[in-house]
Amino acid sequence: MDDAAGILVILLSVILLIFLVLLSFLVVLLIRISKQIKHIADDAEKTAHDASTIMAGISRFTKPLIAAKIVTGIFTKRRKGDK
Repeated sequence: MDDAAGILVILLSVILLIFLVLLSFLVVLLIRISKQIKHIADDAEKTAHDASTIMAGISRFTKPLIAAKIVTGIFTKRRKGDK
């Protein structure tokens, strides 16, 4: 019985060692993946900020154009009404 118990202890130790190595490998992979995800999230945030800046710049030019179109429409309606 003593030999069987010794073999069982060695077998379990080897299996636990394999699981420990696999766990260490998976932890390293998860750390790398999380760094990549953080990098992608930072890039997405920068892109969203740039898009917001571009839209703010466009709106600065389009607001006066819209106002001019409205005023032109009012004057055009008045001219048609005068004739």
